[in-house]
Amino acid sequence: MTQDQLRCLEPFFQTLPWHRIQEGQKHLSKNYRDKKSSSSVFATEEGRLAYLATRCPATFAAVCRVLEELRRRLPTFYPRTALDIGAGFGTASWALLSTFATLEKIELIEKEIQAVLWGQRIPFTGMDKAIWRIEDIDRIKTFPAVDVLIASYTLGEWSRSTLEATLDRLIQSPIAVALFLEPGTPEGFTTLLEVRTRYLKGGWSLVAPCPHAMTCPWQGTQEWCHFSVRLPRTSLHRYVKGAERGFEDEKWFYQIFAREPWASFVPFEGRLVQRVRRYPGRVALSICDRRGFVSSLTLSKKDPRYRSSKKLAWGDAVCYDLEKMG
Repeated sequence: MTQDQLRCLEPFFQTLPWHRIQEGQKHLSKNYRDKKSSSSVFATEEGRLAYLATRCPATFAAVCRVLEELRRRLPTFYPRTALDIGAGFGTASWALLSTFATLEKIELIEKEIQAVLWGQRIPFTGMDKAIWRIEDIDRIKTFPAVDVLIASYTLGEWSRSTLEATLDRLIQSPIAVALFLEPGTPEGFTTLLEVRTRYLKGGWSLVAPCPHAMTCPWQGTQEWCHFSVRLPRTSLHRYVKGAERGFEDEKWFYQIFAREPWASFVPFEGRLVQRVRRYPGRVALSICDRRGFVSSLTLSKKDPRYRSSKKLAWGDAVCYDLEKMG
C-alpha cells in the first residue's frame, strides 16, 4: 500500500493503545492456527484493529499482484462492475479500484455486520462506488451480472456443502471473469484445486496461473503451488506482531477464470513455481509448463534465454521456448 493509502487507516489506530491491538493480534493469529472463521476477530475492537493493521496490507498486496497478472493476460479487459464476496473490510475492492480506473460500481457481500460498518467508514479512494450487502453466502440464490468477481481469503472458512453449492451458483451466474485467492498453504491449494476442477467442468477458460487445463502435476503429492509477495511493515505492524524485520512475505495461491475465451489473451509457455536459484554464470528454474509437467531448466550465460531469466521471479510467467527443458 502507498503512504497515502496507509494514511487513511491511521485515525483508526488512535482509538486504542497499541498493547490492546497486540492482544487482538494474538487472538487473530490463534484463529488462523485453529482454522476458525474471522467472526470472533471482527467482534472486538482490538481484533478489528489488529486485522486492519496486519491482514489488510498483506491481502491488498497479494490481490494487487494477482490483478497485475490478470492485466498481463487480458490486456483489453476493462471492468466496469465488480462483486466482492466475503469482503471483510473491502480490502480486495481497494485493490480492484487501485488497478482498474474503469470501475463504476462494486457490490460487496459480507455477513459480519461489524466488518461492514468498519468497511463503510474507511475512506479508501473510490469506495463511494461501493454497495454493501450484509448477507450470509448460503442464503444468496442468485448473483448479479458483473464484469469481475473476486473472493479473497474466504473460501477456506466455508463448509464443504457451502463451497460446493456456492461454486455451482457462481459458475452459472452472468460473470465475465472470476478470481479466487486463498492462503499459500496446502489447505488453500487443495481448496482452489476444487474450484479449478469445477470451473473447468463448467466450461470456463483458465486464465492464470496455470499454463494448462490438465490435472495439476502436484495434485496428490507433498508439494503445493503458491506464490509470495514482500510488503513493508509499519511500526505498528512490527509492534503488534512482535517482529523485528521491516518487511513481511505474504504467501498465497490463486485462480483466474474467464467465462468465454478472450480474443486478446496473451499466452505463455509456463510459470515459475519456486524461487529462481541463481549461481555464478547460470540460473536454475522450476517451471510448470503447457505440457502439464513441473520441470527443471538450467540456463548458462551462453543460452539466449539467460538474460531475461535473470530478471524473472517466483510466480512470473515464462514466455520463451521451453522445448529444451529437461
